[in-house]
Amino acid sequence: PTHPVCDLVFVVSNEKQCSVTFDISKWNSNMAKQFLESYSTLLGSILESSNEVQVKKLDILDATMKCELATVLAGPVPENENELLFHQFLENSASRFPNAIALKMLDIEMSYKDFDERANQVAHYLLSKGVQVEDCVGVLFPRGFDQLVAVFGILKAGATYIPLDIAYPEERINAIVDACGMRCCLAYDKIYDVCVKLDSLGFDALAKTRVLKTNVCVENVAYILFTSGSTGKPKGVQIEHKSVANLEHYCSSQCPDSLVRTLCTARLSWDVSVLGMLV
Repeated sequence: PTHPVCDLVFVVSNEKQCSVTFDISKWNSNMAKQFLESYSTLLGSILESSNEVQVKKLDILDATMKCELATVLAGPVPENENELLFHQFLENSASRFPNAIALKMLDIEMSYKDFDERANQVAHYLLSKGVQVEDCVGVLFPRGFDQLVAVFGILKAGATYIPLDIAYPEERINAIVDACGMRCCLAYDKIYDVCVKLDSLGFDALAKTRVLKTNVCVENVAYILFTSGSTGKPKGVQIEHKSVANLEHYCSSQCPDSLVRTLCTARLSWDVSVLGMLV
């Protein structure tokens, strides 16, 4: 027959030789060769290991392939020459396109200028309350403008934002608050003791100017995502500003057009939500 019955047939003819027959519509000779090389590496790894070695610790890639994966196939390393922080991407857009639409929800729109200034006011409020670099500040809003304004206001203050979901049970909220030592949490209502109502910030009295210096660098933590973990207790994953910069570099390379629109559907507590903020 033109094609083997299976996509790939592995044949061991004797103790020292083996071969593969493969479906050419799904495999090519290089793939088949790599399969055999990986099998050979695996056998060598088994022979060199003790009887009690874990399967996951056995090698299937030789030194050459490991080097290729770590260098050639890893792709170019993005350069963050200006060491931009998460919130500075918003500031740059506000400077370049102040009147362009930054956010739209139903029939309501917000320009980059208004978005940036509103976030500045949140930052000034937090700084007036003594919030410092990498202090954890929660965000407990339903999806909308205020949720994103709070995020960037927290970042502008140099703090770390902690996304919370209004659907979380009280036990989970309290566990996250305790785990990260949350300084405060911006929300519509004072549901928990740590919450600060957004309408109590006194926006009219807060400056719209940008915070000049907060001593934040790209190695500082921008946000922490909490997962359930194997034990069921929330476990935090820290994401630094430089990681966000790397993601923005990728987004810019894929979507260079400034007219690109992004539909933000992910919850703030999901990491993919950051993608929607950058595009």
